[in-house]
Amino acid sequence: MSAKSLFKLLCLFTLLLMSFSLKAQLVADFNATPLSGCAPFQVVFQDASTGGAISWEWYLGNSLTPNTQQNPQTFYVNAGSYTVTLIVRDAAGNTSTKTKTNYITTFAKPTVNFTATPLTGCFNLPVQFNESSNPGSGTITNWSWD
Repeated sequence: MSAKSLFKLLCLFTLLLMSFSLKAQLVADFNATPLSGCAPFQVVFQDASTGGAISWEWYLGNSLTPNTQQNPQTFYVNAGSYTVTLIVRDAAGNTSTKTKTNYITTFAKPTVNFTATPLTGCFNLPVQFNESSNPGSGTITNWSWD
């Protein structure tokens, strides 16, 4: 083999190696805002994938069909923790998956309840009110009576 042919072969091999090394690996990733709130609340997801994704398949944990937008938004209406999964695909058909377990937390709202004794009587009747509200997922820290 001549030196010129060997040089051409070496240049071709170098170009081939460069094309493989320049191509970024597909890696799925995402963020969301906000990560928690009282039901119902809206969450906006932001694709943070690298490597040239051209399609997105989101499983948002709230029993809705998969979302195929790059940056979807959805509502969470039931109290609980939700796992979110993103699957991305590149032009070559490669896929990458990112799952964040218990990523979104939806808190149950408090339920107001009280009793009063006595319920009837004459003017200037002293009444005892007893609060018996359900705090939902949190703690009741203040009350406003009217």
